[in-house]
Amino acid sequence: MIQALLKRLLGRPKTPRVVRGDPDRIQQVEAVLKSVRPSLKADGGDLRLLEVEDNGAVLLSAHGSCKGCGAALLTVQGGIAPKLRERLEWFKSVRVVE
Repeated sequence: MIQALLKRLLGRPKTPRVVRGDPDRIQQVEAVLKSVRPSLKADGGDLRLLEVEDNGAVLLSAHGSCKGCGAALLTVQGGIAPKLRERLEWFKSVRVVE
């Protein structure tokens, strides 16, 4: 009975999210995202890293209020891409995918 109650209150355990790509590059992108995440979360949104491709492309997914918001693309292209370009010499492009 207690286990059933805990399951209902806590939900199912989350499956760890697997980001595809080079682990060093993933860590570098995550550091940049960490620096902008408070601003995104203040507006009720978030961006999550999905993949860092070998060609220098970064794939993100939008969550919360960022999902489906037209301004999310502007935020990525005007705010996040310049930070990635400034800090990561290998960075080429960023895309938001659903």
